[in-house]
Amino acid sequence: MQYPLLSEYVSAITHASENLDQLKHLEVVQDEHGEPYRSSGAFAVVFKMRDPRTGQLYALKCFTEEQEGRAEAYRKIEEELEVAGTTYFTSMRYYERELFVDSSVSGESEFPVLLMDWVKGCTMELYIREHYRDSYAMEMLCYRFCRLAAYLRSQPFAHGDVKPDNIMVSDTGTLTLIDYDGMFVPSMQGESSPTLGTEEFRHPLRTPELFNATIDDFALASIALSLRAIALDSQLLDQYGAPDRLLFSASDYCDLAQSKVMQAIWRLVGDKDLCKLVGLFVLAHAEQSLASTSFQLFSITRPEKPVVVPLSTKVTDEDLAEAYIDEYGVKFSPDRKRLLKAPRDLVSYTIPSTVTAICDGAFYSCESLTSLTIPNSVTAIGNDVFYHCESLTSLTIPESVTTIGSNPFIESILQLDNRSPHFYVENNTLFTADKSQLIAYCSTQAFYSIPNSVTSIENEAFRGCSSLISLTVPDSVTSIGDRAFCGCSLLTSVTIPNSVTSIGHWAFEGCSSLTSLTIPKSVTMIGVNAFRNRTLQLENQSPHFYVENNVLFTADKNQLIAYYSPQTSYRIPDSVTSIAYGAFSWCSRLTSLTIPDSVTSIEDGAFYWSSITSLTIPNSVASIGDSAFACCSSLTSLTIPNSVTSIGDSAFEGCLRLTSLTIPDSVTSIGNSAFSWCDSLTSLTIPSSVTSIGDRAFESCSSLTSLTIPDSVTSIGDRAFCGCSRLTSLTIPSSVTSIGDRAFESCFGLTSLTIPSSVTSIGDRAFEGCLRLTSLTIPNSVTSIEDRAFKNYSGLTTLTIPDTVTTIGDCAFEGCSSLISLSIPKFVTTIGANPFRGLKLQLDNHSPHFYVEDNVLFTADKSTLIAYCSTQTFYMIPNSVASIGEGAFFDCKSLTSLTIPNSVTSIGDGAFYRCSSLTSLTISNSVTAIGDNAFRECSSLTSLTIPDSVTSIGNWAFKYCSSLTSLTISDSVSSIGDSAFENCSSLTSLIIPDSVTSIGNGAFKYCERLFSLTIPNSVTAIGDCAFWGCSSLTSLTIPNSVISIGNSAFFGCWRLTLFTIPDSVTSIGDSAFKDCPSLTSLTIPNSVTTIGDGAFSSCRNLTSLTISNSVTSIGDRAFFNCENLTSLTIPDSVTSIGNSAFSWCDSLTSLTIPSSVTSIGDCAFSGCHSLTSLSIPKSLTTIEANPFGGLKLQLDNHSPHFYVEDNVLFTADKKRLIAYCSTQTSYRIPNSVTSIGDSAFDGCSSLTSLTIPNSVISIGDGAFSGCENLTLLMVPNSVTSIGDKAFSLCSSLTWLTIPYSVTSMGKGALSGCNNLNQSPREELEDRFGDQIF
Repeated sequence: MQYPLLSEYVSAITHASENLDQLKHLEVVQDEHGEPYRSSGAFAVVFKMRDPRTGQLYALKCFTEEQEGRAEAYRKIEEELEVAGTTYFTSMRYYERELFVDSSVSGESEFPVLLMDWVKGCTMELYIREHYRDSYAMEMLCYRFCRLAAYLRSQPFAHGDVKPDNIMVSDTGTLTLIDYDGMFVPSMQGESSPTLGTEEFRHPLRTPELFNATIDDFALASIALSLRAIALDSQLLDQYGAPDRLLFSASDYCDLAQSKVMQAIWRLVGDKDLCKLVGLFVLAHAEQSLASTSFQLFSITRPEKPVVVPLSTKVTDEDLAEAYIDEYGVKFSPDRKRLLKAPRDLVSYTIPSTVTAICDGAFYSCESLTSLTIPNSVTAIGNDVFYHCESLTSLTIPESVTTIGSNPFIESILQLDNRSPHFYVENNTLFTADKSQLIAYCSTQAFYSIPNSVTSIENEAFRGCSSLISLTVPDSVTSIGDRAFCGCSLLTSVTIPNSVTSIGHWAFEGCSSLTSLTIPKSVTMIGVNAFRNRTLQLENQSPHFYVENNVLFTADKNQLIAYYSPQTSYRIPDSVTSIAYGAFSWCSRLTSLTIPDSVTSIEDGAFYWSSITSLTIPNSVASIGDSAFACCSSLTSLTIPNSVTSIGDSAFEGCLRLTSLTIPDSVTSIGNSAFSWCDSLTSLTIPSSVTSIGDRAFESCSSLTSLTIPDSVTSIGDRAFCGCSRLTSLTIPSSVTSIGDRAFESCFGLTSLTIPSSVTSIGDRAFEGCLRLTSLTIPNSVTSIEDRAFKNYSGLTTLTIPDTVTTIGDCAFEGCSSLISLSIPKFVTTIGANPFRGLKLQLDNHSPHFYVEDNVLFTADKSTLIAYCSTQTFYMIPNSVASIGEGAFFDCKSLTSLTIPNSVTSIGDGAFYRCSSLTSLTISNSVTAIGDNAFRECSSLTSLTIPDSVTSIGNWAFKYCSSLTSLTISDSVSSIGDSAFENCSSLTSLIIPDSVTSIGNGAFKYCERLFSLTIPNSVTAIGDCAFWGCSSLTSLTIPNSVISIGNSAFFGCWRLTLFTIPDSVTSIGDSAFKDCPSLTSLTIPNSVTTIGDGAFSSCRNLTSLTISNSVTSIGDRAFFNCENLTSLTIPDSVTSIGNSAFSWCDSLTSLTIPSSVTSIGDCAFSGCHSLTSLSIPKSLTTIEANPFGGLKLQLDNHSPHFYVEDNVLFTADKKRLIAYCSTQTSYRIPNSVTSIGDSAFDGCSSLTSLTIPNSVISIGDGAFSGCENLTLLMVPNSVTSIGDKAFSLCSSLTWLTIPYSVTSMGKGALSGCNNLNQSPREELEDRFGDQIF
């Protein structure tokens, strides 16, 4: 029997009461777009139905293909499940001639349906996709699946097709099997199986005749083992599998002994439960069933729920150093749970569902970011996350979010959509759910009254709200947070109510239009420089404070809190004992100050960035706080009294004009960075009282020529004198025991240095770059020379390492190019990765732990070759060597030929890095792994055979081997690392063996002469940028095994003409085939569901394109600039068309947008000048900005969400004008319009006259960009905001009137308006600054 089309089923179900017989009481459930809620598979479509009498939900399955004996099979299954009484199956009933369908393809009109209970939740496939990195979630999933498996093994029936896509996971974690087409029940004994199940989960020898209660056994064992293994090591799924098929493939089942997955799982057999599941799997594989075992063997330990520790949103340097970086350059914690940092050029991004915390400043200054999706997994959004994301116009806070830090949206004007029950949004202002705390003001309103429910204005709540003019704070508010109104430069009026008790640090900093402010009597606490504004007249009513001449004190005048006076000189009153944190910071007018003897402490940052020129600190002061005088760039003279005992961190950092300084005998410690960047400081005396010099204490004091360190100093901190480039001599006293990391790095002028015998350790890079230091004696007290301690010490000609040294670190003497000989003392036990990189040395060894032969350094047993310091051009590695160490031959530019013996099993990272003269190389059959960067920049290497023993090729292993023309990769290699052969520009052909399963990111990037390539059936994934810039590649066959093509995988393959995407591919990555101009036709198979952003952008000769019914979304710029594409059919499956998806497809003459599409992105069809008409389907709900920029179209609208009049597109209520597609040269915008959308009139070059009514309040970004014949325009006084580039390239515009109601005008709003009259031009520049031009 021929079955109806999907669209015919949809039509019939839409009118269910008319077309169903026994089930006509059911009604279809619609999705958010008003369409029947449905999902479809290979043989059926399932609709979500509701019984309005009871509210019960059902799944109604309609069949699309014939299956012999279906009715009888379902009758038997129904009878069996009625008595089974289990939640692992859902109830079901088969109806033979139930649904009437008016079908054009079938001679029948009544068709069968299967009714089942609706199972809430998601498929196990989707659950794994979202949770596989959560070990506890995967352990619980495995535990619950094993209970299901034990149940099935104890029953006389079998499901027949157990796989992740046929198992539903509820919100509470319970599992339910669905899709019973292949089910066996006892009454079917002797029959043949209607289906063999899914290949990835069935036994390789299963046949239709094998149809009994054991047919699930193999799938149960395989899935249970995979789930447990993924729970123990989530990277197994990344490396070997996918959420739909888990870890094993059909090829693994054919030969378990050769299976890479089994080898990886064997490493985990120390786990008791996994060991048990391995046994069950091996038994099921051997016997095709588990009939000989007890179902209780599936019983595994229930996992204990781990204690959840809230993830910190703070980011450290260590976090960034250890970060995982995705293809967009976004950095995450290694477990992908914390999003650390995004690159500033990010444009559009969807945060992965593994993320639970977005860290502080994660998207800081991502000025190009226009679109961002936060998944429902995120629970915490940190401080300042979206600071200055000026292009981001809208954002949805998902329901999962429970914590939001200090205003994440500073200087970002956003349309906020809140889904979280923990927060509340009103007029684009974010509050806690009870509206007691105001978190973030994202509105453009100039006048605002805070609701009476608010008790706390949180930190940075209004920060950077440059359009805010007036604010009303209600009596309910008790606290104003740190920087709450910082940068509100137009704020002219605010009254602090008498309810406020605390005002935070820098609360009103930068409120430059605020001329007066009264501190109410209720205030008991005022933070650091809360009112920093030199034009502010401060009035005080609080008994806790005192104001005199605009200087703020505590009530007793003992502490000077803040100086707001415009005076250039000032004498501090005698009552003051303490100068508070930041009291005189940023006092740009104050040049002279007298501090009385009453002052005992100068607190942190007290004079930070002030303009004082000279200062005498009185004898009463005992301590100078951190950053107390930092960045006082005008300070030339300073007297520190004998009373001072400590100088804080960064106390005088950046005092650029300070030339000399005497530190008194009373000082015992000099803090970190205390005098760093005092680059005019020529002389300095450190007294004998000082015992420690902090990290970076004198860093970049580039004028300092001499220095005496007294005998009292015991430690010199990290980078203490780094960059003191004019320091010529230095004596380190015998009291010093340690020299910190990089302590004297880049002291280029240092010619003489004596290290005393008291020093026991020399830090990493301690003397790196001391170019003029020719000799150095390391004293007998030193026991360890750390990594890179003398790196790039190019002037060093002689060096003696004392017998006390036991450890020499990695690359310790790298770049000491003048050093010709070195002796390794007898007590050295540890030598790191080649300490002599790139050096030609006469090595003399006295240590019994090492061995030297022909100036080549080995371990004592000669099993590891550590360093090659020979001048020989040809070398044969001894047969004793098993391992070539990291960087062993690094930068051996004279080496031309090398033989690696059969004894060698591993080649370390960077082992032959930059051996640029190496032309010939034989890798022995014993080598199993080639490390990262192993042969990188071996630019003379012409041919290479990788032997059968090698299983992995490391990242960047042969990068920049630019002369390599021939390469043979053996069958043993399973993975090719990231950028392994990048820039092998002479490589012409390549056969990748069947053993390879993954091709790493950038693996063959810029192999520009590669014209022939064979990718085997074993490969499942092609990494990002894998073949980027392979400009000679003309044809390529991707095997059926490949399921994903990575981002930019074939970007810039200019000559690629023949290309077939196999049915196995499910996703095509962003920019995957961008700029492949020779590609002329393409068929996207049914397996593909998503086409990534820019996937086929600039495929300029693409004339024919077939998009399959499986595709649901077309990404941003997917077919951008496919200028020869003439026609296109978008299938019914597509729901969204991305920004600029078909922009500049200017040969496209016809296009049908199907009724499935719900959203069309910005500029989706802009520049498609051959397109003359377009129909907007009724399903469409979302159009943000003009998708038709510059087009003259006959628009036909069917959507209730929009309205078309004279080929102008509006929202349904006609309040927002979205797109002007008319040919009229003169137009009057209707009075109903309040907003002119982004790019609404973009490229309307024929428009000469326009009238904007008084109803309009906002003009969007690029609204009139490119209206090159528009000569005059009057903006009405109802308008308050004008977006970025709003009138850009209006080259004929001579007169423009912008009313004073407009408070913000975006960047480049008038760029390219070269004929604008000088008078309005100057007036607008005065009001909004030159950034508008």
